[in-house]
Amino acid sequence: MLLLNKTLPVILSPIGITLLAAAAALLLRRPRLVWLALAWLWLCSMPITGNLLIRAAEQGAVHLPAEHVPQAQAVVVLSGMARTVSAPSGPSSFVREWGDAVDRLEGGLALMRARRAPRLIFTGGRVPWDVLPTTEGDWLMEQARNRGLPAAAISITPPVQNTAEEAQAVAAMLDGAPSTHILLVTSAFHMPRALP
Repeated sequence: MLLLNKTLPVILSPIGITLLAAAAALLLRRPRLVWLALAWLWLCSMPITGNLLIRAAEQGAVHLPAEHVPQAQAVVVLSGMARTVSAPSGPSSFVREWGDAVDRLEGGLALMRARRAPRLIFTGGRVPWDVLPTTEGDWLMEQARNRGLPAAAISITPPVQNTAEEAQAVAAMLDGAPSTHILLVTSAFHMPRALP
């Protein structure tokens, strides 16, 4: 299931659809389909298209200053902001580096500095093909501690592979109480899928 969750978006991305259409055009010997596929790729590559799609996915999300956010029992920061790469020291060693969603960590730390919750929970994101033995949550905890957050205020879920597992792991850590009030930190376009 995880493999399907990770590959299906690639196949259904503009480049994936373009390649599928081009392959179909070659098999069916329909050159017009190639031009249609290239037009589709061009349309999807336009900044206005990307901006409209992201705006629709974000559904009018509003960024509030941390001081205006209500108090909660925990700040929960979802994984998905780091990637594993070859270390500069050689191809046989690997390290984590920041991906596109580093603002998740920054948002979580801002909420903790504003004392919006007594506890920060990182999810232990780890896909089966990751070559590092630790989870993204372990790495994020180290980053938070390096920025002055005390280790006693930080928790990490067990290893999880997707958003649904993150939700289950956090609920288990908080005793699954439905009245538990958390501050969920993720990317705006990811929020509709991350909400219960």
